[in-house]
Amino acid sequence: MNQALLSSLALSLLLTLALEAGFFLLVGKRNRKDLLLTCLVNILTNPVVVLVYWLSVLYTDWNAVTMMAALELRSVAVEA
Repeated sequence: MNQALLSSLALSLLLTLALEAGFFLLVGKRNRKDLLLTCLVNILTNPVVVLVYWLSVLYTDWNAVTMMAALELRSVAVEA
């Protein structure tokens, strides 16, 4: 489980950083400080979301999709 969790954390973080940085550039933002802040906030929130998701799926019988939606909404609120 440890290797699978670490792989999931790394892949999720890399995809999140790539997608958010791409969207950041796509909408015309060019300020390096804003891009750095976006990346740092994602580095702080993404591993927490993935870890809580994994733990909730493993140790509870809650719906995985509902749990992911709730975690993502909380992550967006924290990042805002």
